[in-house]
Amino acid sequence: MAKWIPCGAEFAHGDIIRWIEPYWKPRESPKTKGEIIGYRLVEAQVMRCDSERATLEIRPDGCKVHMLEGWKAEPLESVIRRSRDPIGRGNAQRLLVGDESGRAIVASRYLNEEERLVEAAPKYAAPHPDAWPPPLPRVRAGGSSHRKSGRRRKGPQQRPKR
Repeated sequence: MAKWIPCGAEFAHGDIIRWIEPYWKPRESPKTKGEIIGYRLVEAQVMRCDSERATLEIRPDGCKVHMLEGWKAEPLESVIRRSRDPIGRGNAQRLLVGDESGRAIVASRYLNEEERLVEAAPKYAAPHPDAWPPPLPRVRAGGSSHRKSGRRRKGPQQRPKR
């Protein structure tokens, strides 16, 4: 069995990583709030990376999708580009390889030209890849989510007759 270790956004050229990314419902207008309708577990090898972006090659059978009923996800291309931040927020894990000495040279921050920035805390809690499939978000039962939408308006109050 393969051993995965947490890496966040700290991965190097040649690493095999996996992470969970949310799948968003298409917006009807720019003002509507995005809704998560599913999750995608992506397993890929890093082909090229810099301090901000990475080019990844999806492994065979390296994409699993878990969606709400009635929704379908578009398949990923074989080579994708992603920013490091969303990968780090998706609880990224790196496949532990037998020989780590070669990786130590490639991943060394002192031998590479670019300085890596310290990763900030994640903005939202993403599901962990070990807990696949993740629980899906609850579906709202139609209507408006505004808190005042359910109030009934009353007319002017009348005094009771004596």
